[in-house]
Amino acid sequence: PLPPYDVAGWTLSYQMGVQAVPVARTFDTTGLVQLDSAPEARGEVDAPRRSKTWGYVIDPAANVAAIAVNRLLARGAQVARLAASFSPRPGVTVQAGAWVVTRGAHSDGLVPELAGTLGLRTWSLDRAPAHRLVPIRARRIGLYKSWVANMDEGWTRWLLEQHEFPYKTVLDRDIRAGDLRPRFDVIVLPHQSPIGIVRGHEASLPAGREGPSNPVPPEYQGGIGDPGVEALKRFVDEGGTLITLDEASDLVLERFGGVFARISNVTRGLDRTVFYCPGSVLRLEVDTSQPVAWGMPRETAAYFQGSRAFDTADASARSIARYASTDSVLMSGWLLGADRLARRHAALDVAFGSGRVVLFGFRPQFRAQPHATFKLL
Repeated sequence: PLPPYDVAGWTLSYQMGVQAVPVARTFDTTGLVQLDSAPEARGEVDAPRRSKTWGYVIDPAANVAAIAVNRLLARGAQVARLAASFSPRPGVTVQAGAWVVTRGAHSDGLVPELAGTLGLRTWSLDRAPAHRLVPIRARRIGLYKSWVANMDEGWTRWLLEQHEFPYKTVLDRDIRAGDLRPRFDVIVLPHQSPIGIVRGHEASLPAGREGPSNPVPPEYQGGIGDPGVEALKRFVDEGGTLITLDEASDLVLERFGGVFARISNVTRGLDRTVFYCPGSVLRLEVDTSQPVAWGMPRETAAYFQGSRAFDTADASARSIARYASTDSVLMSGWLLGADRLARRHAALDVAFGSGRVVLFGFRPQFRAQPHATFKLL
C-alpha cells in the first residue's frame, strides 16, 4: 500500500477523551438549548448540612485537578492520594488516586473556591477515610532543554505551565556538572534521539554546509556527553525519578545497563514494509492500579508517531499501559504491522537503584493536544 503523507490520524474526540456520538438521521431538537458562547464549567463541594468537615476529596479524573493540587500545595495545605477506590457518598464511587485535602487554615476556603472555578467534583469528609493515604508533596522538577531545537520540549514546557507545575530548565552544562539529586526530585527528557542528547550540535560540519551559524558558536556545541549520561544514572540511583518521552527512552535502554538491558523496543529496526505507523491514534489498555495511571480510564487513546513498544520479562519493570490486541489497536489513522506492537508495553515504571525511570513509548503530550493522556505525565 502507498503510505500516507505525514501523519494520518487526528480524531480529536479520541485524543481529548471526549465521547462523540454520530448523528445518522434527523431527530427532534425541541429539547435542545442554543448556546451563544462556551458554557463555564462550575463545580461545588458536596457537603451535607450540619456536618463537621475533616477534609475534602477531589475526583482524580479531571486534568485540572492538578492545577487545584498545585495551588493547594503552594499554600501549604496537606494533600494525599487514596490508593484504592472510595465512596464519599452512598452510591458514589471515586476511582483510586482521589486527592484528599486535610481540613485546615490553608484549605478551608480554598477548596470550595477551586471546586467552583475549575469545575471539580469535590466532596467534604467528616472523618479520615479508612483507606491507605499516600502523602503528596511538591516535586522539584527539572526539564531538559537541548541546544538542538526541539518542539517536544516546548510542548512539555507548555503542559507544565498550564497545569502550574513549578520547574527549572536544565541545560547540557547543568547535567554534565552532575550532583543532580540534591537539586531535583524529577528530571524530564523530552522526545529526542540519544545522539541529539549526548552529542548535540557538532563542532564541525561537512564541507559545503558552512554559514553564519554552521557550526554554531562554541558555547552551544556538544550535548550532555558521557559525563552527563553517568550523572543521570547517578541521579536515579540516588533516588531521583527520570521520565523519558518516546525516543529519549532509547538513551536509557542503550546506556544505563542493568534492568534496561532486559527491556527491548520491539519496533526498532523494522522495515517499513513490515511495520509503519507514521502518526495515528492507537488504543491503550491502562492498569489503573498503578500510581502513574491513577485517575485514568481503563481504556484510552495514545498518539503514536514512529514511536516505541516495549517488551520485558523483568519483574522490576511494572507495566503502566499496553497497546490493545491486533484487531482493535488502531483507532484512527494508518497502521501496518499491528501484530508487532499488539499487547506490548506502551509505558513502564522501572525501579533502578533507589530511584525509578518512567519510560513512555509514546508522547502523552504530543503537540500539546492529547488531553486524554496528559494525566500520565
